[in-house]
Amino acid sequence: MIGPRSFTLRAAVLLALASVAIAGPRDAFVPALLPAFAPANLQGPLVWPEEIDRVAVLPTHDATARLPERPLAGFDRAWRSAVQIPQRAEMVDVSRQQLSKWFRLRSFDSTSALPAGWATKLADNTGAQAALFIDLTTVELYGPTILGFRVKLVNLADNAIIWMADETYDAADATVAEAVRRYVKRLKEPSRGSDPVSAFNQSPSRFAGFAFTQTLDRLPPRIAKKEP
Repeated sequence: MIGPRSFTLRAAVLLALASVAIAGPRDAFVPALLPAFAPANLQGPLVWPEEIDRVAVLPTHDATARLPERPLAGFDRAWRSAVQIPQRAEMVDVSRQQLSKWFRLRSFDSTSALPAGWATKLADNTGAQAALFIDLTTVELYGPTILGFRVKLVNLADNAIIWMADETYDAADATVAEAVRRYVKRLKEPSRGSDPVSAFNQSPSRFAGFAFTQTLDRLPPRIAKKEP
């Protein structure tokens, strides 16, 4: 005879098995197997050019032509912080005020004609051998954050593109959300809520910091110079 407790335990086991059968074994393990977004639209050498020891970092350029000053300033801060992380070369920040003084422009559009002699003048004023451009191509500040941007590392000696990336990060994409979770875990910041992705969505500049860092992490590695 099956008593009340035995019946309850048996019913619970059967209900659990039925739930797995309905969901399927693959669904049960989706969170653990979910891939994280990784930048892939990249072009450039396998190793960092030996002759590039200093890079002039240009401010973000709003290619959408519709960003208010405040979020653009936030993207600038995120960009300046992200470029220091890879440590491929000495990164020299070039402010909008400096660009305005030297070229009467507050930012450089990497796809448009630049002032005559810009590379020589930038090299003379910063001591850099290369310049790092960034164009913000897609920006959605409300709802799930979407940030698209184009990055170019340009040799100031001949204006040749050394390395470039063109990526779009969409917070509504499950693989991007997973990449954000892993990024936050590496930061070891105090928790700002149960869902780090939501916290980043509330701050486009923090989401930008994540996206910039992920992309610049794919810069070619620097190989130590061999002693003669």
